[in-house]
Amino acid sequence: YRIVIIGDSQPYYMCQHLIMQELQSSTATNNLRCVQIKHTLGNETTFQAYANEFQNATENVVIFNPSGLWEAAYGSIDLFRDNFQRLLDHIPSSGSREHHHRQSFFFAPTTAVHPIVYGNLKNDDKKWSMTQVRVREINRIAERLVLNETKRRVGDTISLRVLPTPIDALSLNSEDDPKTSGDMRHFGERTNEMLLEAILCDLD
Repeated sequence: YRIVIIGDSQPYYMCQHLIMQELQSSTATNNLRCVQIKHTLGNETTFQAYANEFQNATENVVIFNPSGLWEAAYGSIDLFRDNFQRLLDHIPSSGSREHHHRQSFFFAPTTAVHPIVYGNLKNDDKKWSMTQVRVREINRIAERLVLNETKRRVGDTISLRVLPTPIDALSLNSEDDPKTSGDMRHFGERTNEMLLEAILCDLD
């Protein structure tokens, strides 16, 4: 596969972990690209960055999580619903592309957050709303919209579906593996390894 992973910080760190594995392998390839995009979808620059990546990606597997952690921390649930639907409209159809190779877009659910490891959450005006409840609601909305769009695309050579791997559930018990001490939203090597292994097995 040629794969691109598009998202905010955690998807990007996970992708970088895979690149490091590739570099250490005797069969290393250049078949992976990592794209990090910050801020919520309500930021028009951010929205256009995701839209451009969707429209211009040449990889045959596109895994994306559009700013799930940012939306959980700073976003509006209603605005996320509208902007996510608007973003899905930028995923090409086979009729809109000059080349007609098969391409698969996968929505990757936002991974779990663990406020328990961040001792100052209640006093942090910028992160007080970053809770697992909001992460679940964002994932629920996104998955429902993706499923609706999947039905509409039946027969298209450019497919769209929710990633089969429930990476949100798999990361629920990883509060003991933060990227750095006190980090409630990014994971260490052990968790990234587990998530990547599950994702790549699903692609096979």
